[in-house]
Amino acid sequence: NQAHDIISLALSMNPSDTRVLEMKSWIERRQGDFDAFVETRKQARRLDPRNPKWINLLVHSLLLTHRYDEALAEVESSTATSFYIAYAHNLLLYREHRDLKHFQQSINSLCLQYAQANCGWEVHIANRDYLAALNSFGQEEDEPGRFFSETAESNRIFTYWLMEDKASLSREFAIWSSQLEDGRDDSGNFRDGRSYIGAALLSGIQGNTTESIRHIDQWNRHRPIDWANRATLGHNACRILGMVTATSAAVNCIKEGLQQASLVMAFWEPYLPFYDSIRDEPEFVEMLTDIDGVQP
Repeated sequence: NQAHDIISLALSMNPSDTRVLEMKSWIERRQGDFDAFVETRKQARRLDPRNPKWINLLVHSLLLTHRYDEALAEVESSTATSFYIAYAHNLLLYREHRDLKHFQQSINSLCLQYAQANCGWEVHIANRDYLAALNSFGQEEDEPGRFFSETAESNRIFTYWLMEDKASLSREFAIWSSQLEDGRDDSGNFRDGRSYIGAALLSGIQGNTTESIRHIDQWNRHRPIDWANRATLGHNACRILGMVTATSAAVNCIKEGLQQASLVMAFWEPYLPFYDSIRDEPEFVEMLTDIDGVQP
């Protein structure tokens, strides 16, 4: 609250400073005030409409808050160009046409146009083309241990898991586990709530479903709530639950993701292969019908 008061005072003295607006939006997101978060980014975009940075940030915030029609209107009315603007446009068009092959082709074209790290990973995953997904990372690997964040490393681990590549998973397991353990406090809890997602992932790839679910529950109960990480990592929690065949927990996670700010999208998330093992479960089928109006 104090940080918000200070930044609001700074903004009152210089209301056209987009850098201050950006900091204000970070604070609002951290506080969980996502309506204010979106409005602040809209204000920054209005002040600097030709800068692709602000349309990127605004569209991302609209996707997080499930305001897809607004996001589509923004990208279609913008004269700015960037990889993210084009990617978001194709994702939102996919929401209408549901043609995964066409979506893949459009993303392939984007990847040729832009030198974007891990380009097309999630679309390859959606197509169950895991080798292509793995190849999207290139030759350089991220520093092991940062997989609990929204990084290439976490996506690489998901890819190995989907491929059932036990050799690749076990090769780095000790390093990932050691770096996670270094993040515990004296009472044995993780200082960074994101680490519970990493712990759940490690437990999942070891086949320990109970521990994986427990770590996701700990992540949900971690206080104080970091709403920024809750919004950007919530879909990873759902994916882990799907992979360990925790049907009820995965269904609840997806439903909660649609009620809160998150990257869980009804037209996209449930169709990914993380949920293939529970796809025919009655609870999952019912959820999909309810949230997306589609009968599998």
